[in-house]
Amino acid sequence: MKKDSTILNDLKHLEYISKNKPDIVSGLIAKGYNDDEIIKELDNYKFKNNWNGNYFGFILLAISGVLLYFIKPVRGFFEYKFSSSGDFLKLNELVLKPFLALLLIFIGINIIINRGYVNRNLKLTSIAFLLFFCFSILRAGSINSNPLTIIASIVAIVTLLSFKLNSSKKSDGEVLLNYIKSEKSNKNALKQIFYKKWKGSSIFVFLLLASILFIITSISIDFNDPEKMHIPVLLRKPSSFENILLITSKILLFGSFICALLMNINYKMFKLALIGLMVISAGHIIASFTHIDFQPTIYPALMILLSGTFKLLTKNTFANKT
Repeated sequence: MKKDSTILNDLKHLEYISKNKPDIVSGLIAKGYNDDEIIKELDNYKFKNNWNGNYFGFILLAISGVLLYFIKPVRGFFEYKFSSSGDFLKLNELVLKPFLALLLIFIGINIIINRGYVNRNLKLTSIAFLLFFCFSILRAGSINSNPLTIIASIVAIVTLLSFKLNSSKKSDGEVLLNYIKSEKSNKNALKQIFYKKWKGSSIFVFLLLASILFIITSISIDFNDPEKMHIPVLLRKPSSFENILLITSKILLFGSFICALLMNINYKMFKLALIGLMVISAGHIIASFTHIDFQPTIYPALMILLSGTFKLLTKNTFANKT
């Protein structure tokens, strides 16, 4: 059995005495270890997590519950139109409320795990969708019937704005040691240094939205010859071509949600799942274009394909920036 080094034993002992990381590093310096030894050990050592901002995650989980509770049944389907207050009402009830509720559940769990820290792009993307939701509520003119919905959205925005970010490109050990040796050391700022880094990607937001859109969007299988028919009726069963569209739309529905989960966990590990989903989306889009009737499922498929392409071409845009 490999025996721990002296510095590792001292590090464990100092952590047992004090959970304050600046005090731990000060103790290692006092014991005479050089900077390189301290930095190397700090970068490799797994500190015990401290409670730091987890309550923000529970706030977002509560807000998601409010959004789900206030979903209202509406007549008809969302038709991807934005020409009237009724269109925005359907957008809110059929798309944005369930989507934002799921999104806040995902972010809330991330925050609880990561102790109050959030990915920068995820933060900005989520705030943008919440602001659009507030605009959509006002545009639909339904604020008087459920004022708690817009209040919950504003609380979610404020909560997201409160999340901390860490943009340092140096190693945790190096940053911490520099803070300790600096005359202007700010120990409160050190709380941002050691945290569990999120390995997911913000692309899961668009995959979640695509899954919601697939749920509320159907494939048109009606075929009528206007020169021969005066009353529109379903003349036949779905053709083999239409069955393919039906199957791919269901695959994309469940696939986009599962892929969103995987992208939220670890983008690099499950990148091939995203590529596979994009290939199916491309096939669905091509099949939709060649069908005699326009298929609205082309919209969520395009969302998957475009966001995935953007992600693959710009690795640093939606990657692990924190």
